[in-house]
Amino acid sequence: MFSSNCSEPEAQIIAYKTQQYKLLPGLAMAYATKFTFDCVWRSFEEMQKKAAAGDFSMLPEVSPLKSSDMNVVCLTNFF
Repeated sequence: MFSSNCSEPEAQIIAYKTQQYKLLPGLAMAYATKFTFDCVWRSFEEMQKKAAAGDFSMLPEVSPLKSSDMNVVCLTNFF
């Protein structure tokens, strides 16, 4: 049974391959989503500054990027 005087340290959950297979895909998706969002946000802020100055040259570039990212986020949340 269980003993409080066990001399071996308990194995960490991440050391088990089955737990890595469950954890790492979600973790990778979280990082990918965060980095993509940061990039899109910087582009959006730059476009806002240029638009305030009357320069709308980034508008065709930002709109499809935003739309495609929303599709990815919505699909990954659905499954």
